[in-house]
Amino acid sequence: MLKRIHFIQLLLAAGIVFLTFAQAQAQVHTLTVTVAGMSCPFCAFGVEKRLKKVEGVGSITVSMKDGTAAMSARKGQSINFSQVPAAIRKAGFTPGTVRVVVSGTVKADDKQRLFLQFDSEHLPLAELKEPLREELLSRVMSGEPVEVRGIVHQEMDGTWTLLPESLSPVPK
Repeated sequence: MLKRIHFIQLLLAAGIVFLTFAQAQAQVHTLTVTVAGMSCPFCAFGVEKRLKKVEGVGSITVSMKDGTAAMSARKGQSINFSQVPAAIRKAGFTPGTVRVVVSGTVKADDKQRLFLQFDSEHLPLAELKEPLREELLSRVMSGEPVEVRGIVHQEMDGTWTLLPESLSPVPK
């Protein structure tokens, strides 16, 4: 009986370690967005102040020269990219291209459409070039987590898609 209890405790501990590792690996790590109209330090400060309120944002660097805001996620969290455009608009500016580095697992539906699963989200992958599509399909079969660099874009119907530019194994 004591061996059975120890075995169950070991299984529970392994499950917790696995879930913690999976959560740490499945997230939006960094995000860079172009911001149109920043022309002074107060502009940059206003953008930074609004972006600090976005869920999961740890650090922010706003560059007036480049017209960008770059964010890194808080440890163990994921940046909520869908909140970024609204935060920039609230600061009085126009959001542009949103580039992300996100890790997760590639999934496919019954129509062979590909998605990146991270946190509790399924982000559709769009505009896939053939070599990248083949590599993503191989990741569906293996189930291995990947890190994708690309652009997130909100469609007319309000859904978000990811346009992958590059793919790599998740760093350990």
